[in-house]
Amino acid sequence: MGTREILQIIMAGLGSIGFALIFQLRGTKLITIGLGGALAWFIFLIGRMRGNAMIGLFLAVTVAALIAELQSLPGKMEKILEDAPISYIKWDMNRCMSEVYSHTASAADQGKVMHQYILGVYRLYEKLTGRFPEILFESCASGGSRFDPGLLYYAPQAWTSDDTDAVERCKIQYGTSLVYPVSSMGSHVSAVPNHQVLRNTSLKMRADVAYFGTFGYELNPNSLTEAEREAIKKQTAFMKEHRSLIQYGTFYRLQSPFAGNEMAWMVVSEDKKEAIVGWYRFLEPINIGYRSVRLQGLDPKLPYQISDMEMALYGDELMQAGLIVSDVASGQNPEQYNGENGDFQSRLYLLKAKEE
Repeated sequence: MGTREILQIIMAGLGSIGFALIFQLRGTKLITIGLGGALAWFIFLIGRMRGNAMIGLFLAVTVAALIAELQSLPGKMEKILEDAPISYIKWDMNRCMSEVYSHTASAADQGKVMHQYILGVYRLYEKLTGRFPEILFESCASGGSRFDPGLLYYAPQAWTSDDTDAVERCKIQYGTSLVYPVSSMGSHVSAVPNHQVLRNTSLKMRADVAYFGTFGYELNPNSLTEAEREAIKKQTAFMKEHRSLIQYGTFYRLQSPFAGNEMAWMVVSEDKKEAIVGWYRFLEPINIGYRSVRLQGLDPKLPYQISDMEMALYGDELMQAGLIVSDVASGQNPEQYNGENGDFQSRLYLLKAKEE
């Protein structure tokens, strides 16, 4: 590479700075853009010298576009957030990354490229959350790494999965809860048939699963019936009433959906005077006998009034003998299908300690 090429690289850098001045960029951005312009022209020259100017031009344009976008993206986002009354952002990051490598990194450093990328995401989040601390960010990532613990520092909740089917979500949210709190799990009531598994589940079951997360609706309200609208009003009121208990109470996994046809979990208040139990059955069985679920976290000496039950039961009984969840499936089912019974059942049990 001779003097002529070196002068071209210098002029490319100066020309890039000139354009940046026209668009009123200042400070360190000028240096970055100047170096980016010089780097892009250097890459183009290397490609041409090696006999493939087309690849060199492609890589040069890619570098220049990337640097320009990185310099402008935070500014663009800040302008939008300043001008609009935004309080919540769901940040989708569903771009697949394959054959990831760096032209500038050595062979020994190729394994660091993905890590460097994530550090770049952190820097962008740091800038935006520092500038707009009142905005709630919800993160999302395609495939794995949905719940990056580092990212939870900036986005305290994350979209658990695009699979919003209520039955599938039982496993997804149960498994996620092994590591992450309920308050961090994005969970919505979506439309049926589900867009991925084509399954029809009741509005009740969809809500009963979504309660144990951030809760929300992901459907077209114009397609709802009047009865569904009324049900959604009640579901929303229920979540508002019990949000603090669900999201900040102690969460217990009672029955694993990976082990059988039923699943159960519960949340208990810090003072152990309130609790909510969620019970779910996927397929309707027959002649399965009487069923109970052993609860956890209650005060063994306190009696608890349970919703839809006349008598109160003590905490030690509920934890040792269990909460009875038997229904018609315990024997020969005499019911006729009414659109709500059969497969995909769910129940919520509300427990409140009684004063002795």
